Amino acid sequence: MSNLVLKAEARETGYTRGELNKYRAQGTVPGCIYGKGMESIPVFVNSMNFTKAYRSGGKIFELELDGKKHLISVDCVDTDHLGKNIMHVSFHKLSAKEKISIEVPLTCVGNAVGVKSGGLLQTIEGTIPVKGMPTDIPESIEVDVTELDVNGNIHWSDITLPTGLEANWTDDKVCVVCKHVKVEAEETTENVDEMVVNTHADESVEGAPEEEAKKAA
Repeated sequence: MSNLVLKAEARETGYTRGELNKYRAQGTVPGCIYGKGMESIPVFVNSMNFTKAYRSGGKIFELELDGKKHLISVDCVDTDHLGKNIMHVSFHKLSAKEKISIEVPLTCVGNAVGVKSGGLLQTIEGTIPVKGMPTDIPESIEVDVTELDVNGNIHWSDITLPTGLEANWTDDKVCVVCKHVKVEAEETTENVDEMVVNTHADESVEGAPEEEAKKAA
């Protein structure tokens, strides 16, 4: 998890869509905190601060509300139809004593030998499903691609999970591959036939009427 702490403000319910849009225009996003054995708490968070915490800290961090810190995971981020503006955020309150299932981002490290040979490194699955205590969940899990050669691949099961985490998948998927780079050569036309114009033939055709006219005279 991240050491970042995101501050939130309690909000009332019953706002109209127009009123909430005014808050969003000012950089404030509505959200809620929910969890086991508790009623949902409506909140406001600063859009910029949330984006920074979410992008740099991952899905698990602390949310401070009325001087009290809550260990949360970001359950859902709703955006507008363009995917640019955040409309609503759902925070799931966690227990530090209970394991959770979550997908953690993967980060490739190292210079793959296949890339040095002209191959292309491609990420197929950008996250890996794991299970563990919230405080043991890292911001990302590194995948060492140094030995990955052309036509090689790395499965989830090939990754060494950090201490405290366990695999949480049934189908072992490929997450990183190294492929050949296809280079399409441009076709060139050689030995282009040149068009030869028979000027004598043209002259004889054009001069024919004159000869006929002389004979007629």
